[in-house]
Amino acid sequence: MKTVEASAWMRHHHPREDRERRIASLFAPRFSDEELRARVGLRRSPVAERSVLGRALREARLEKGISQASLARALDIHPGMVSRAELGTRPVPEWILSRLARRLGVRRE
Repeated sequence: MKTVEASAWMRHHHPREDRERRIASLFAPRFSDEELRARVGLRRSPVAERSVLGRALREARLEKGISQASLARALDIHPGMVSRAELGTRPVPEWILSRLARRLGVRRE
């Protein structure tokens, strides 16, 4: 009896599955988002920029054991602004972001 390779058998007996696999491979991502942006020369969206900075601010604040309210009092800003800056979903004035970053020791790029 002749031995047949499994993939050849599948292609012969299950052409639909093979076709679906080939079609799926056409749409598989070949580059990460960062690689694609670098190749095309795109920058991150403003929302993505804000969320990256916001995560860094939150991590730095938590490492130092500071609450949002006490940080806001120290910088003389509304506590909601600290929350907005950390979430990154809504724009925060540049001067507030600068104060937060300076106070928490976060480098802005």
